[in-house]
Amino acid sequence: MGFSLQGRVVLITGASDGIGRALAEQLDERASRLILVARRKDALDELARRLRTPCRVIPCDLASASGPAELLAAVLDERIDLLVNNAGVGLGGPFSRQELDPLIAMVRLNVEAPLRLLHGLLPRWIERGEGAVLNIGSLAGFVGCPGQGVYGATKSFLNYWSESLVPELTGSGVQVTLLAPGSTRTGFFARAGIDPAKLRKRYQSAEDVARAGLRAVERGEALRIPGGTNLAMYLGLKLAPRRLVRRAALRLLRPLLESG
Repeated sequence: MGFSLQGRVVLITGASDGIGRALAEQLDERASRLILVARRKDALDELARRLRTPCRVIPCDLASASGPAELLAAVLDERIDLLVNNAGVGLGGPFSRQELDPLIAMVRLNVEAPLRLLHGLLPRWIERGEGAVLNIGSLAGFVGCPGQGVYGATKSFLNYWSESLVPELTGSGVQVTLLAPGSTRTGFFARAGIDPAKLRKRYQSAEDVARAGLRAVERGEALRIPGGTNLAMYLGLKLAPRRLVRRAALRLLRPLLESG
């Protein structure tokens, strides 16, 4: 049936830039209230000032061990209709040369934080028979990623966890939508220490990806892969032998192994 976004209270993690910021901008004057979460309070404040929808800004480091619990405590008295698990980070380079602590922090942000946040909100939604989550996964989660192996694995968790929840929650009134974009023009690559010019990729805009995600929520879709090229790639991944997929991934991502 889909989930109407009109008049909803929406919590967006990673709202300070990229897809999260685009989602907030596209929900402006559709949602009744936006809860914007990220580490950078200044960026959140600037975004909130530009939006007409009432906003609550919550600076929070979801990569910290206590971050998700702190956020859940902060919104304990809020009615949240839609959770957008968008906050995420990537790291590039050969696994053998990467430092462990940043990798652990990435797993906390990309995997543990979404899990904890949905686990905290889900009982409320089941009790009232309504709620929705939009998980921002990645096309990278459907294939091994040389030079981004741990990042790809975190997105694989998010992708398959989301799809497993769909039948599990059927009939509960709670909707789960997975948005799995390909390469998107955001600050992701710079923060990951990756020069996007070295990768032979086609990039979508954050605005197009956000628009596709919100449309998927409204249509009640369990999975949306934005962009025809990305969808064809996803279908190809399902059909091609895994050794060929690994070989193609290595050709595409080899620059990441030559850096770091």
